[in-house]
Amino acid sequence: MRVKSKMVIIDLVKLGIGRSASIPDSIDWPAIKTLSSEQGVTAIVWDGVLKLYDQGLLVDGRSLDVKLKKQWIGTVFHNYEWKYSGYRETIGRLAAFYNRHGFKLMVLKGYGLSLNYPVPAHRPCGDIDIWAFGQYREADAALSKELGLSIDKGYHHHTVFSFGDYLIENHYDFVDVHAHRSDAEMEPLFKELAQSDDNYTMIDGEKVYLPSPDLHALFLLRHTMSHFASTSMSLRQILDW
Repeated sequence: MRVKSKMVIIDLVKLGIGRSASIPDSIDWPAIKTLSSEQGVTAIVWDGVLKLYDQGLLVDGRSLDVKLKKQWIGTVFHNYEWKYSGYRETIGRLAAFYNRHGFKLMVLKGYGLSLNYPVPAHRPCGDIDIWAFGQYREADAALSKELGLSIDKGYHHHTVFSFGDYLIENHYDFVDVHAHRSDAEMEPLFKELAQSDDNYTMIDGEKVYLPSPDLHALFLLRHTMSHFASTSMSLRQILDW
């Protein structure tokens, strides 16, 4: 049943991002919800479920238990939509500080990737990874001096500080060049691609830079490979790429 549920999740993800898919009549919905959480696609799968409701293929109380449905809706709201609102606001406030001081803020991974989803708030968000176009020292110093933030410098390729309710990783290298020779070989390419400021979005009137498609594709691929080698690779990571 678990193998079958994995296939159903893939089909529901397809529906959730606007593709077509065929869904079996009999579905183990509790297993689907559990697996979708493990794979980081709870909200995307729920979007697929809503498509089934729209098509008249699901009926409350008969196909999907009403209690489970309410739990799922609550999870999507509290763990995704509500958190995303604060996540986006935090990026905007940090960008405002950067812009006011003449620094450029590029957000890596999370927020920029979410903009490619049909419902951006349904892509899970966590820590905020940023790139300051080589001015991380100056930006960190300004944050420390004016806002009294404590900057943790005990990492190989980024500093860390708390801003509002979120942990910020301020990259000076995109990957840990001390970990693998291949990382050290790829880092100059990442930095070269990161010089482009052609890609950006606006948050609450503040310019926030985003990685170019080439940088995002290569950086994500490298990041996902590292996860796969050390722990595991999730469906959400594949979907991001």
